[in-house]
Amino acid sequence: SPSSAAAPAKSFAQDLLFGFNLVCKFTEEGIRQTREVYNLMKRRQTIEQDYAKAMAKLAQQYRAVVPEEKRKRRSDSEPSLWVACYHHIEQIQNIADLHDDYSSSIGRQVHDVLATRARDEEVTRKLVRWPRLRIQEHIHTYIHT
Repeated sequence: SPSSAAAPAKSFAQDLLFGFNLVCKFTEEGIRQTREVYNLMKRRQTIEQDYAKAMAKLAQQYRAVVPEEKRKRRSDSEPSLWVACYHHIEQIQNIADLHDDYSSSIGRQVHDVLATRARDEEVTRKLVRWPRLRIQEHIHTYIHT
C-alpha cells in the first residue's frame, strides 16, 4: 500500500536529518577541541620562551661575575669554586638554549599545524553552512508533508 511505502522514506529522511545534525555536532566539537589544544600549546610555547629568556638572562648576569682568568681549571689537582661556578653558568645557558629550541619546535610542529587545521575547519564549516541549512529545510519539509 502507498502509506506503508511512504513510512520507510520518512524514517530514512528523519534518520538522515538526525545523522546530518550529529555529523555537524561532531564537526563543531572537532573545531572546539582543535582550538583548545591550540590554546594549550600556545600557552606552553609562551611559557617555554619566557623560561628560556629568564635562564639566558641569569647566565648572562653571572657570566660577568666570574673573572676571565678563573673560568678554566689550570690543573686537575687544583679545584676551583670559580671554575665550578662558571661551569654551572654554562649549564644554565645550555638549558636556556634547549628551552628556546623546544619553544620554536612547538611553534613549527604543533602550534602552526593546529592553527592551520582550525582555520581550515572553520572555512569548510562556513562553506557548507548554507547548503546544509537548505538540505535540512528540504528534509524537514519532506518529513512533515
